[in-house]
Amino acid sequence: KVATTVALASLWLVERVAGFLELYPDIELEIIGHDEKLDVKAREADVSIRPFIEDQSDLIQEYLFSCFLKLYASPEYLKKFGVPRVAKDRIITFGESTIRPYSDIDWPLRIGAKSEQVRKPYISINSSKGACRLAELGLGIVALAKEFPGIEEANLVTILTDVHGPVVDLYYVYP
Repeated sequence: KVATTVALASLWLVERVAGFLELYPDIELEIIGHDEKLDVKAREADVSIRPFIEDQSDLIQEYLFSCFLKLYASPEYLKKFGVPRVAKDRIITFGESTIRPYSDIDWPLRIGAKSEQVRKPYISINSSKGACRLAELGLGIVALAKEFPGIEEANLVTILTDVHGPVVDLYYVYP
């Protein structure tokens, strides 16, 4: 049982399953895509792939890779609304009501805002793939990792290149 975030399960991990099962054909694989932390110690999962878990020092957490978040928009969006100088309008985010796979998931809502002020998202969706698709359709600006599977095919343009989002380090976690 491999537990990870919904985005990693449905976009990143599935791309690696064929090669893994070719190497280990006798393994019975169960992928659990869930943005809440599953308890590896209680055997809800055998291993987990996710950001570092601060409060679980008894788990082994091996660094895998980092995701570098940037802002993207479609050419259609840029044609209709122009190239933004600040990210303040039509931001597509996970929203406040969702489980947060990492702590600073709605960081674009604070760009250019006063320290205590957070803007409202234009659209909230609890799916990276869904957010990417909404941006592809020209509906807004989205924050995605440049390592996001399919980012090249999504026909999105990096905007506000001087703005850097959080870096999300991912770990292979096991008892």
